[in-house]
Amino acid sequence: LTLRLVGMAMQRAARGEELPWGEKLKEGMSRAAMLIEERGLLKKPDGMHLNEDELKLASSLVEVMRVGRESMGWHQVVVGQSGAPAPLRPPSIQPSALTLLKILQPCLRIVLSVLGNMGRAEGGAGALELAKSALGEVQLTVHAASTGLAFAGARDVGLLVLASLRKAIRLREEAGDEDSAKEMKDLVIIVAAEMSQRHEIEAITRREGEAEGGGG
Repeated sequence: LTLRLVGMAMQRAARGEELPWGEKLKEGMSRAAMLIEERGLLKKPDGMHLNEDELKLASSLVEVMRVGRESMGWHQVVVGQSGAPAPLRPPSIQPSALTLLKILQPCLRIVLSVLGNMGRAEGGAGALELAKSALGEVQLTVHAASTGLAFAGARDVGLLVLASLRKAIRLREEAGDEDSAKEMKDLVIIVAAEMSQRHEIEAITRREGEAEGGGG
């Protein structure tokens, strides 16, 4: 019952019946996402597929991730003169984004945790479609986090995604789902490239800062 009720609430928000999301709705969605994560409503043993209600909830979370990302929820930094991200000062510049991040972070963790439980071998066409949608949104999320978060935050998102994909790939291979495993391996390469690019930008920014400091 809890799974269905939470799923219905997230579906309604994800469908965009109230856009842009108001502050009360965002607070409620944040609490709902935390409830899903803390109670393990989508936590499944390795090798078990998601049932119909779980697929609907996972699909809603992916859609929430999309809407939140497109609403600049991962945009917590501004671009400095050098073209490299710089932390927002003061934080009140983006209060809406700060609230959205409280929704997006648990949604990302939950979706990543069930990637290995959906694919060609389980759940039929619905699970396969959701798996493709989830991987696509994870890729876009990593890019948004890489360009929108401060370096430490962007790095943490990238590492979380890589670790989650590693486990999901193993589970899909054990299930004989080589196609899904291949798609995940391709995503690993993309995420690693995003992280490498952001690391290079951070290194350039630090060198420029040190040069400016030394010149002053």
